[in-house]
Amino acid sequence: MASGLLLASGQVWVVDAIKDSINNISSGLYVGLMTNSTKPAEAAQLPTAAGITEIDELVLASGYSRQLSTAWAVTSGTDPYILGETVTFTASGSWANVNGYFVSQTLAGTDAIWTELFSASQAGARTSGDTILLTPKYEQKDTNE
Repeated sequence: MASGLLLASGQVWVVDAIKDSINNISSGLYVGLMTNSTKPAEAAQLPTAAGITEIDELVLASGYSRQLSTAWAVTSGTDPYILGETVTFTASGSWANVNGYFVSQTLAGTDAIWTELFSASQAGARTSGDTILLTPKYEQKDTNE
């Protein structure tokens, strides 16, 4: 089967449909922190040994919980993206290996939708009182770009 190219207007249409689903069907999406240091595979899910490891699975992540992002907006043009409202995580105790985030449909379920690794300068341990301000983003992009 041949594969087609999703044009810019099609990419905007897709992210608009995702945004509408988030804003109209649910009360938002949850943002969680992960310890993965490499990009999870497409089939990865929470929590599996070869999937996504959430920091609350580690005993050291006291005071952690996923944060709800309720407002989502879309940019247009080539490679449009969806931005969620910024969420804040405040470390209590020691949080080791905070290397990225995931977005899920539920507060505690295994239903991750997408992930993103932090840059090397943003990844690493957090200590009590440290804050992470995170704006979740999903970009619709053709794999050939």
